[in-house]
Amino acid sequence: MARPLFCPDKSCPHHIDPDAPESKTLRQLRWVKRTGTYTTKIRGQVQRYSCKHCGRGFSDQTFSLDYFVKHTIDYKRLADLLESCASVRACARNLRCSCDSVTNRTSRLARQCISIHSRLLATMELQEDVAADGFESFAVSQYYPNNIHIAVGCKSQFLYFCDYVTIRRKGRMTDVQKRTRTALEKLYRPASQGLTNSFSDLLSHLETRCLASTHVPMILHTDEKLEYRRAIARNTRLCEAIAQRAFVHNQISSGVKRTKANPLFPVNYFDRELRKDLAEHVRETVRFARNVNHSMERLWVYSHRHNFAKRFRINDPVSKRRTHGEQAGGRHEAM
Repeated sequence: MARPLFCPDKSCPHHIDPDAPESKTLRQLRWVKRTGTYTTKIRGQVQRYSCKHCGRGFSDQTFSLDYFVKHTIDYKRLADLLESCASVRACARNLRCSCDSVTNRTSRLARQCISIHSRLLATMELQEDVAADGFESFAVSQYYPNNIHIAVGCKSQFLYFCDYVTIRRKGRMTDVQKRTRTALEKLYRPASQGLTNSFSDLLSHLETRCLASTHVPMILHTDEKLEYRRAIARNTRLCEAIAQRAFVHNQISSGVKRTKANPLFPVNYFDRELRKDLAEHVRETVRFARNVNHSMERLWVYSHRHNFAKRFRINDPVSKRRTHGEQAGGRHEAM
């Protein structure tokens, strides 16, 4: 590994973001010194360092995605398996490791994907309309359904935002199922107005990007859910933008055919991809999510591959390898 870019101690003045302007000055200083090596069975010889300012000791492994692991896994292969509708247990069999190892590495990988997504959004300007909708699934039990609000670019099908909320079980139920739901709700009952609050978070993200964009008017396409209108009514700045005709909320009936002519096609397309590519969201399956956090981590890994690895159009010429991210104005080399 090359010379460390910063000190891992957050209280040290040399703990500087490598992308910050101050990091250039830090790279010119002799702030770190080598303090020997140690040997491991997996990685062989590992270099150790010490910060000259705070005295913090660390090694090359401190900055590694595989910090403190005893068994290495090919992250690209793991992402390929998750994207191919493989369950956690199937991934473990294929990678010759335990299910806990798969979950642990997925969590590590997901944090990197979220970080990359956040950093790239800071450099991208929103230059397209957005379609938003809720993707419904469940975790732990069918008595705990969820709604994942997603915002997708209309031209690029680039995923800009997603948010998770647990909702109350609805629909037709037998008397036994109703009694079971009542008993479970004594232990936990989903918060009221959860859909409205979740969509408000999506609007807060969209508001920031909309106000910094030259794309005017910015149109948000949704279906006719009452919760969406309530969330927009709560957002003062978006209401002002609507009055100034800088922002338009276009509502489409859910009964409209889901073709490319439908303004909700981008979000319907992403819903379809999740249904067929992520094991826990396939309908009528035993491979449901057992943990909400792990479910969202797998979703973020998948979203990164969707944005920066999957071809924008499958029928594009082989030489034209554009991705959803490039179509939206961002550039990143996917894993």
